[in-house]
Amino acid sequence: MIAVCAADAVRLAEGMPSIETGLRERRPAPHPRPGPSPNPAAAARAKRRPERRPSAALPSPASPLASPDPYETWPGNTGTRQRWESHGARGVQLVRTDPRTPALLVVHLKRAADSWVELTSPPDGNGRPRKILTHGSPLTRAIVPGEADGRDAIRLQMNTKGGWRIWLHPPEEIPLLEGELGSTGSYVLRHPGGRVPLLITQHDGTAFSLHVLRSNFTLGALLCQGNGPFTAPAIAPRKAGLLYVQSRGSWSINPSGGVHKAHASP
Repeated sequence: MIAVCAADAVRLAEGMPSIETGLRERRPAPHPRPGPSPNPAAAARAKRRPERRPSAALPSPASPLASPDPYETWPGNTGTRQRWESHGARGVQLVRTDPRTPALLVVHLKRAADSWVELTSPPDGNGRPRKILTHGSPLTRAIVPGEADGRDAIRLQMNTKGGWRIWLHPPEEIPLLEGELGSTGSYVLRHPGGRVPLLITQHDGTAFSLHVLRSNFTLGALLCQGNGPFTAPAIAPRKAGLLYVQSRGSWSINPSGGVHKAHASP
């Protein structure tokens, strides 16, 4: 906005240029030339067509309520020499990424009937194969920590008529205990540290134990043990690290559980 004299104000209000510009007066705009007559049928269709409006952005899909079991299959960064999938009875081996570091073995069977698995190397303390899945057991999965023993491979004997898959689980893919966790059979998990109360429940099965797993994958302090269905309290270690569940039944760990009295179900 600029200040103008009274005469220019009148001229500008009437659509004429100001006195001092020297511009010619504005002429009315010419009327557009008539175009071709519209098609009556097209005009009728356009009238019936609903008005298009910009579509609203679709909401992003909700995150899943529960993450998949991290031990259901091998992670994407598992090397080809650290995994094997086949069927039937045979002896197999998995190559360690480093013989000087511990390894976490995961075994999956498609059927439990008439199936068992032996860990032939490394052997047990008496030099005999370790039965990590026994004949007649209802379990179809085993998670077995293997110490760093200098051997370049882990060897197994698969005894089954069904399919199976085995792998050495990458340490960085061991699941973190962030909320209530439940599973069946043996399990290895990572806890973030801090003396947090844990509530341990075994829903069925026989003997149960929860140990600290040292960095070389040997058993450390015993945090909880029980037999059959039970509920008991435990305290997570102050230092972050690994925990090892040994069980043949279904169980759950709740890190928000308070101190409860242990009890056995009738």
